Amino acid sequence: MFLRCFERWVLKMYCPTCGGKVFESDQFCRYCGKELSLLIDDDIIDKSGASIIDQTESTEQSGDYLYNQTRSLNKPSSKDFPEQKEYGLKWYYFVVKVQLWLTMLVLLYNAFQYFQGAHYGENDNAIYSTFPAIETVDLGFAIIMLIFVVFTFITRKSLARFEEKGVKNYLFLCYVLPLLSTIYSIVCCIAAKVPIEYVMDFGAFIVQVVLMLIYAIFNTIYFRKRKALFRTKRLQSTL
Repeated sequence: MFLRCFERWVLKMYCPTCGGKVFESDQFCRYCGKELSLLIDDDIIDKSGASIIDQTESTEQSGDYLYNQTRSLNKPSSKDFPEQKEYGLKWYYFVVKVQLWLTMLVLLYNAFQYFQGAHYGENDNAIYSTFPAIETVDLGFAIIMLIFVVFTFITRKSLARFEEKGVKNYLFLCYVLPLLSTIYSIVCCIAAKVPIEYVMDFGAFIVQVVLMLIYAIFNTIYFRKRKALFRTKRLQSTL
């Protein structure tokens, strides 16, 4: 009776199928997945106490071998995860910590200018009385500036959390914000029914567009190389 209990205790410490180490409370082998309660039966127990100990020692070695083989097969190779080149993030931190805050301040200042007509200096009343539609345009652009202030704040928050939408919003700002002054001049000319060439320097406009494209393309390439850092799922950031 004592020998039978000892045999069952020894077999429960090692899986009879693969020899892997198991605990008495385990219902399944953690190495081969076999159900231990079905495998440990009177019909498969070795009746020799000495042979049981020898069998458990050999099965322990075979279990360790199978475990090591499984780990080597499951280990990812360099082909599965190719090594990625590391890029610096100095420009990213400058954008998040400095540039976007300054952008919001400039937009707020421009909104105030449009609301007050301060960009016309002392001639604001004369201009508004001569061209009443321009006052409406200024009010509309002041509201647009405030909208861009909120949009820039949201963009900075998303970018600081390494969200993919933060990059898209920032690139949108890179393409649109430099053209706002030109768009304002064109709308004012249309509202006042004045030829555009009277108030707009096409040479300066072309230079402005070229510089805007260079700046926007630079940021597009910069963030595209670092797209692995930005995910759709929001991550925490200490910025």
